[in-house]
Amino acid sequence: MNSQHLMKPGETTEAVEPSWQTLPAMIDEVLTQHAPRDAIVDGATRLTFRELEDAMREVASGLLDQGLEAGDTVLIWSENSWRWAVTALACWWQGMTVAAASHRLKGMEVAPLIRLLRPAAVFTGNDNNGGSLYELLQEHLNARGAD
Repeated sequence: MNSQHLMKPGETTEAVEPSWQTLPAMIDEVLTQHAPRDAIVDGATRLTFRELEDAMREVASGLLDQGLEAGDTVLIWSENSWRWAVTALACWWQGMTVAAASHRLKGMEVAPLIRLLRPAAVFTGNDNNGGSLYELLQEHLNARGAD
């Protein structure tokens, strides 16, 4: 039986209050409720919600070890991948604000975002050709002079 329902004009429903009040609590609840299920399938990489939680906690610990803390803003400039998801979840779980930039942007387009946002950390991945976005950004910031 399909549980989906298409609402008709004028039809109302009662709002259901979530059991969580914060994003970290929501993340914990979802990871716990769905622990054995697949959470991410990214090419050859498969992570269950339990494995996703383990990876998220490991990254979150590393963030704190690097001096990042709740309230910090971080920028993720990376291709969509399981690594992006783990990094974003770890940041949200620690109470950080995540700004995302498409991996299709050029270094000269991301540098102004960095100057505007002044993130506590910038996480980079690869471009469509497998090139390092970090190196592209460094080349641009070095050529222009970093703030």
